[in-house]
Amino acid sequence: MRKERNDFFDTRTYTVIIMDSDREHALNLQDYRRIEAAISLMKEEYPRGIDSRTVARHTGLSEFHFRRLFRRWAGIPPERFIRYLAKEHALTLIRDSASYLESALEAGFSGPGRFAEACQSFEAMTPKELRSRGAGMTLRWGTGDTPFGRAVLVTSERGITDLAFLEGELLEHPLGAVRGGLERADYREDQEMASRLFQRIFSESGGGGHVLHLRGTNFQIKVWEALLRLPFGGATDYGCIASALGTPGAARAVGSAVGANHVAWLIPCHRVIRRMGESGDYRWGAFRKQCMLAWEASRVEQMQRRDD
Repeated sequence: MRKERNDFFDTRTYTVIIMDSDREHALNLQDYRRIEAAISLMKEEYPRGIDSRTVARHTGLSEFHFRRLFRRWAGIPPERFIRYLAKEHALTLIRDSASYLESALEAGFSGPGRFAEACQSFEAMTPKELRSRGAGMTLRWGTGDTPFGRAVLVTSERGITDLAFLEGELLEHPLGAVRGGLERADYREDQEMASRLFQRIFSESGGGGHVLHLRGTNFQIKVWEALLRLPFGGATDYGCIASALGTPGAARAVGSAVGANHVAWLIPCHRVIRRMGESGDYRWGAFRKQCMLAWEASRVEQMQRRDD
């Protein structure tokens, strides 16, 4: 059993608003760290048996307050959530999502339950903008909390250019996570803009309706466009994307394009997993990716129960 730690949590109290059943709840960074630690322990000890009282003690909360916090975050009890972390669930996603991508590329997709259409519109940067590395562009940026930790968001006049999760030194220097390719742009902090967008992106509407301003090669843009058509709570693999794009031998190139994504969550590269069921690597941490997939699955379950 992992040794309990009482000094695990960051003492800062950033706040994010998450919409749940038409009520607003404040979730701060310390709460997210507790959820992260709880899931890590449950995943490690689940095969040997672990109860919520032990997990609560590990997070420094009473069992009552831990279960209430977890349900607020995931929408379901912790015991039910753990099954979504299993490899068997990932394999089910692959089987059930086999035809999602092909049909979505043709007709678009509306999410389950009350989740709004997940597709974003986007515009690619021009070759001139890419060559200039952002010179002459004014970009606004700000930070905020999400259900998956602290993040930074950047926008241009035409849309969102970056959304990246922050860890370690990047918590104090967030622009270090986003300057790739646009180093010569004029970055201006706008926390009000960022807070408003974070609230919309991670609301119960599913984050749809945003315009993205993307930078990448033609092939990368095509891969990201395919990802934008993936359904909330679904998943696919690299080979399926390659086949859908008419390049069945390009699974490795698809993987590189997925890893080059600058807009976390909205371009759902976390929904691309390995064919054998492993979640695989993720630019912002493999454990975060697994939590995101499980969180989506729990929200789909929650919405389906409401609609029944």
